[in-house]
Amino acid sequence: MSDPNFWSIVSVALALAVTLIGAMLALLAYGHHRRQAIRFWEREQRLPDATRLANLQVQIEELRDEYDTLKDNVFDAQQTIEAAENQRQWMEDAKEEIARLEEDKREVARIQNELETTQSQLASLNEQKANLDGEIADRKSRLEELDEKQRTLTRELQDLERELERAAALREEITQLEDRKKAAQEQAEQLEQAAAQLKRKLEDQLDQQKRDAREEAERFEQAAAQAKRKLEDELEQQKRAAKEEADSLDRELNDLKRRREESESAANKLQKSLDQLKNEKTDLEKERRKLASEVAELESKSNALSAQIPTLETMFDNLSSAVAQHDGPTKPEENEIWQPVLPIVDPARQSSRSEQECLEDVEGSLRSHGLKFDRRTLYAFHTSLKTTDSSPLVTLAGVSGTGKSELPRRYAEATGMNFLNVAVQPRWDSPQDLFGFYDYLERRFRPTDLTRALIQMDPIGPEKNRGWDPPKGYEKQRLPNQLLLVLLDEMNLARIEYYFSEFLSRLETRRGVDASNPQRRKLAEIPLDVGGRRSGQPPMQLFVDKNVLFVGTMNEDETTQALSDKVIDRANVLRFGSPNSIVPVPASERNGRATENQSRLTRQTWKDWCKTSDSLSDEERTTLLDCIGELRGSMDQVNRPFAYRVAHSMLEYAANYPDVERRLDFVIADQIEQKILPKLMGLNPQDPSVQRAFGTIDRILDKVDDDALKTKIEVCRKDDYFQWTGIDRSEP
Repeated sequence: MSDPNFWSIVSVALALAVTLIGAMLALLAYGHHRRQAIRFWEREQRLPDATRLANLQVQIEELRDEYDTLKDNVFDAQQTIEAAENQRQWMEDAKEEIARLEEDKREVARIQNELETTQSQLASLNEQKANLDGEIADRKSRLEELDEKQRTLTRELQDLERELERAAALREEITQLEDRKKAAQEQAEQLEQAAAQLKRKLEDQLDQQKRDAREEAERFEQAAAQAKRKLEDELEQQKRAAKEEADSLDRELNDLKRRREESESAANKLQKSLDQLKNEKTDLEKERRKLASEVAELESKSNALSAQIPTLETMFDNLSSAVAQHDGPTKPEENEIWQPVLPIVDPARQSSRSEQECLEDVEGSLRSHGLKFDRRTLYAFHTSLKTTDSSPLVTLAGVSGTGKSELPRRYAEATGMNFLNVAVQPRWDSPQDLFGFYDYLERRFRPTDLTRALIQMDPIGPEKNRGWDPPKGYEKQRLPNQLLLVLLDEMNLARIEYYFSEFLSRLETRRGVDASNPQRRKLAEIPLDVGGRRSGQPPMQLFVDKNVLFVGTMNEDETTQALSDKVIDRANVLRFGSPNSIVPVPASERNGRATENQSRLTRQTWKDWCKTSDSLSDEERTTLLDCIGELRGSMDQVNRPFAYRVAHSMLEYAANYPDVERRLDFVIADQIEQKILPKLMGLNPQDPSVQRAFGTIDRILDKVDDDALKTKIEVCRKDDYFQWTGIDRSEP
């Protein structure tokens, strides 16, 4: 009620009211006097002169009294008019004062706008500088990797040169062996010629002996025959030996020829590899020079930005001082951002259940609330939450009314997680709608429930240079050792890329960040402009660690937005199909027990449950990589490629799936449903390349024996537009 405009209006209204009352009183007095005069004149006409004179004197006295009364009324009216004039003059003065205040208000608004612009520029420059520093570090790391790769290539080139030298030695050895074979062949020919000559000589000698001494022929015939046979045997043995040696040399020569061909093939391959490595070395040298140039350019930009920061900080200080003259600083305990949104539970009430026991409790809790989910659906949801390292978002899509919002709520209650429901609005178009904004008119930060909950879950807390200024006793409100499940309800009412894409990228960045290193951790932190800062003071930093899990639900109709490939690659999409049966769960089957708030699941327990892809056996890894390779090739053909992120996510999903019978079959079928089919939506199933992609999926599903999924895919691909509507695995 201290507004001067209000009191000026009240004063003018009172002055006008008094003036009107005075005028009405004057009119009433005039009317009364006129009626009295008329009655007096009528009486005079009827009375004698004496009586008329007496009455006239009485009337004169009455008129004098009325005159005095009228004079008083006129004086009062004049006083009222003067007061009204004073009020009017005061009102004019008040209007001038209001005009001056309006001018001051516009000046303050101008200063506030300049402050907001400068503060945004300063925050943007600081963030650009941090990004540039990180990018420079990454580029330097890339340069080091390239140098190491260059050294490796140099070593490989040296090895290849040694291999080429060995290949040359092999060629020389082959040449020597060919020479030896020729010599052996020549020796065998010489032996055959000698044997032929010896045979002819012996025959000539026998003929001569027959002519000279026919008598002695018979005596020497037997001896000659024996000598002939002996010589023939010796010649035959020499022939066999020569032939065996020739065959051995032939085999050795063939072996040498084969080895020479293999060596030449290996040499050709090595030469090609050498040429390729030389080309790669040339490309790497070009890339290295390009990166070095980019690093120099980025360092130059960073230096230029660093030179601008002091000037902007000075402007920021001046504007902050100007604003501070109109409003004092907000006390920490009065700031809404420090008001807790998650309940504080006794730390002693921690869950000691195993992972399988928790899953059984979840299943029982769902039944107790009349919800019917197949065990495979529950396992898929649980496993998707455990793979937030590679897929930080779990998306539940499909038909409305299938329990998409109830599943995460009851899961959190049964396992002992904190739960926060965030209702997405169609007007959301920036991260401020998710985290809150600074109100420059009221000069305070207006946080959302999500921001206050994330502050409670932040494991770093009020560390130096994080912009934290919590009130005393806030440490008791923090819950870094517990888990929080955040539900983004109907997340596709607004376009997800507008309000969640940047945050999703930071969630993915935290995978390779050392949380204990402030510089590296800053790449994954969320800066909050809570206001009230001076230059040089950092914005409030918020680190969302792996103790916070995100689930989004989405209905699909004309009021919603579709998911982009960027979101699909970073999410596990569970699509709930039309239920096989709409009969409610009978009361007799609702024999589960609700476990809400009975105990708290600790972050350490959850961490022990989560595994990396390194825990897979060699056989499992080989089987999965073969399937991933087939799927990747078929997706490339339809221009829906995926890379290492999706492959790593599939392996991590397999490592975290519960240990049940046919575990690997379920994993492969789930990942086809969650990762591959959403990327095929909108394609024409009659296209040959799309048919080949579906053929690959069918072959893999035949191997894992999932006829239900295969049949559902065949139903969805009958039209000219593939629309995956999900599958309900519960029995009708």
